[in-house]
Amino acid sequence: MKKLFALLLLPSIAFAGKIGENYLGAKLGAANTGISISGVDVEWDGFAFKLNGNYNAYNQDAYGVDLNLDFISGSSLDGPLNTSGDITKFEALLRPHMTLSDIKIFANLGVSVADLELKIAPNTYSVDESSFLPGLGFELSFEKLTLTPTVDWVDYDSTAEGVFINLPVSYEYNDKVSITFEYEVASFDDFTISGTKCEYIFDSLMIGLDYKF
Repeated sequence: MKKLFALLLLPSIAFAGKIGENYLGAKLGAANTGISISGVDVEWDGFAFKLNGNYNAYNQDAYGVDLNLDFISGSSLDGPLNTSGDITKFEALLRPHMTLSDIKIFANLGVSVADLELKIAPNTYSVDESSFLPGLGFELSFEKLTLTPTVDWVDYDSTAEGVFINLPVSYEYNDKVSITFEYEVASFDDFTISGTKCEYIFDSLMIGLDYKF
């Protein structure tokens, strides 16, 4: 996953769909997941894709409500000692928003479902958890560029409490199509197993298109 940060050298062609608009998006990139054990990272990374969409359900003057869906999947992620991993994450959100001058402020209220499966021959280990997801964010536009950072809180279980930080930027290619660049990283609280300090790891890097309808 760390190799993909070379993509950050690309021009700022990016987008995640503007708040209050209707769009569908598809993105390709990479995902990285794993666990840090006493400061040593054990990771699985590889190709991943994302499908997302936004529907403006209500809009009145400076206020509105969107329905936002987001799905990310990475399969056969490469890990240590010829192991592999699969990960999926799905989020369904209501997103009330308001406009203050040139900035849109919004909240996320919804659910997040995460599934992790590790294949360590001859065994397969899987975890499937869901969490209420509250979050906050804002949207700031500069002509054709739009920045929409968000912070979402999750509590999958006692060992997976933390935040997801999403950093999308957008470039409006034309009236219908925007090019998307998006980086997401999780910061989970550490936990202890038999006196050993552990912490879950997740991040993804995506680039793709959003189509406004």
